[in-house]
Order: sequence, then structure tokens, then C-alpha cells
Amino acid sequence: MSISMATKQWIADIAERIPEGKRGEFFSRVKSRLACMDEAPVIGPIIMGALCGAVVEVIPGLETLTGIDDGVEAGAAIGAAYGFFRKNDNDPVKLAILEELQHVLAQ
Repeated sequence: MSISMATKQWIADIAERIPEGKRGEFFSRVKSRLACMDEAPVIGPIIMGALCGAVVEVIPGLETLTGIDDGVEAGAAIGAAYGFFRKNDNDPVKLAILEELQHVLAQ
């Protein structure tokens, strides 16, 4: 997973405040946690939106009532927007780092 330079600097600033004996564990835990994270958090909502759009397309007459001709595409676009704004609302990388920091300092 690629992370921004600002996030890398933020991690380095945090690491300076951790006792030296716990820094190695902190970096190890953060590295393993970030390796497991999904790089594209919008994929799930895109798929769910497309599936909902497919259901809309399958129901007879619903196309005429809603005026949505391409339900799959509309659903995927709505899902992408939802995933994008949800990702920016709670940055999963920063949340994971803070959780690992809390774990290391609690020991």
C-alpha cells in the first residue's frame, strides 16, 4: 500500500515520542497492518451500487417510473461517490496507526 509523504512524516513524528524500546514493535505492527489494508476502499461500494442498479433494471416497469435507463451505471456511480467520501471522512490509514500506537503504549 502506498501512503502519502505527509502520512509518513506523521508516523515519524509519532515514533519520536514512543520510548525507544517500543519503536521497533510499533513499526512492525504498523507495517503488517498497512500491508493488509485495501488500497481501493471504493471498490466495495461500487459493486454494491451496481448490484442495486441491476435489481432496478430487472424489475419490470420501474425504469419507466424512475426515468433511470442505465441502473447499473447509475448505481456504480453513486457507490463510487459514497466510497470516496466515506474514505476521506475517516482515513483508515491514520485510524490503523493510532490503534497500533495505543496497543504498543498500553503494554
